[in-house]
Amino acid sequence: MEEIYQRTVKLFHAADCMVACRDKILIYRKALASFKQIEDYKDSKQYCRECRKRAKQTRLDIKANAYEAALKKLSNAKSISDCDIAEGQFRALEDYQDSPNMAEKCLQLKAKFEKKSIRGNMMRIMIAVCVVVLFISCTTTSFKYLRARAYKTVGMYNMAIKLYAKLDTYKDSESMLQECKYYYGLKLKDNQDYPEARQLFAQAHSYNDSEVQEAAVEQIIVRNSEIGKNVVIGGHSWTILDKKDDAALLIKNRALADVTFHNSLENVTWENSSLREYLNGEFMDTFTQEEKENILLSNVTMEDNQMYQVDGGNDTKDHVFLLSVNEAEQYADVMPTCKVNTWLRSPGSDPKTASFLAEGNIVMEYGYLVNVEGFAARPAMWYSYQ
Repeated sequence: MEEIYQRTVKLFHAADCMVACRDKILIYRKALASFKQIEDYKDSKQYCRECRKRAKQTRLDIKANAYEAALKKLSNAKSISDCDIAEGQFRALEDYQDSPNMAEKCLQLKAKFEKKSIRGNMMRIMIAVCVVVLFISCTTTSFKYLRARAYKTVGMYNMAIKLYAKLDTYKDSESMLQECKYYYGLKLKDNQDYPEARQLFAQAHSYNDSEVQEAAVEQIIVRNSEIGKNVVIGGHSWTILDKKDDAALLIKNRALADVTFHNSLENVTWENSSLREYLNGEFMDTFTQEEKENILLSNVTMEDNQMYQVDGGNDTKDHVFLLSVNEAEQYADVMPTCKVNTWLRSPGSDPKTASFLAEGNIVMEYGYLVNVEGFAARPAMWYSYQ
C-alpha cells in the first residue's frame, strides 16, 4: 500500500509541472483513481480532493488559454479567414465568459472585410473571364481553374469544391480543394449541419485545425444523438449503446473480420490476449490525436464464467475493448446484429477458449478455441462528448 501511495504522490506532483492540457487532466484522474484504492491510507482522502480540485482548475485554465488565443486572433485579424478562425474558436468555448458576444463581433468584422473587398473581388472575376475570352489559347482546364479561384474568392466554397475536384493535380488544385472544404465545413458547422461539416473536415486532412474541428463536431453529434443511433468517429461507423457522465458507450458497426482472440493456443484471459494488444495499439492509431483524447481509459471488469467455473482473469484499463457476456445481454436490443461469430472478452468453458456471439447475437458461453480463425471482433469504447 505504501508503494502505491508513493507512486501516486509522484504522479500527482508530476502533473503540477505540466502546462494546462487534456493530458494533465487525465493524469489527475489517474492519480485520483489510485488514491481512491487506498482512500483510508495516510492523507489519501486529502489528495483525492486535491486531484478533483486541480483537474477542475486545469479545465478552466484550458478554456482561459483558448479564450486568450481567440482574442489575439481577433485583434490581429486582417482577413475574412482570420475572422472565421477566431469565430470558430469562440464558438468552441460555448458559454465561457463573453464568448458568444465575441463570436458575433467576429461576424461583424468579417462583414466589414467582405464589404470592403467585394468590388475588388468582382473586378478580379471580370478580369479572369475577360482573359479567358481574349486569349483563345486558354484550355478548358485553365478556365475551370480560374472559375474555381473566383468562386473561392467570393466565398462560394461549394461551387469551388466541385471544380477543384475535377481539376485533380492541376497547379495547386489539391491544396485549394482542402482549403475550400475546411472553410465550407466552418460554414456548415455554424449552420448546425454537423454530419456534413464533419465529413468536410475529415476530407480537408491536416489543413489548418481540421482535425480539431472534426473532433469537436464529432462530440456535438454524439452529444445530440440518442441511444441506438449511429455516429462516425475516426472514419468508423458506431452505434451508441449507452450514455452516462458526459460519455457514450460506442460499438463498431462493421466488425473487424478474420481475427483471432489470441495468436496461439494456450491458457489466456482478456488481459494477456493478442486481440486486446491490437485494439489498444494498431487499431487505436487509426484515430487522430484529438479523437484519442476523447476516448476514455475505461475500467474493464472481468467476470468469471460461472456456468463452467473458469477464471476471467484480472480487471484491466483499456481505451478500446470487447463487450463481456453480461454487457452483450444488457445491450442486446440496440447492438448491431452479428452475421458471423464475434468474440466477447469473457472466458469460455476452458482457459483456452473465449465466449462469443453467434449469428443473430446468440451468446455462446461455452466459447471456442482462442486461436481459431474466421471469427470477427466489434471494438467498443467510452467516448467523451464533454
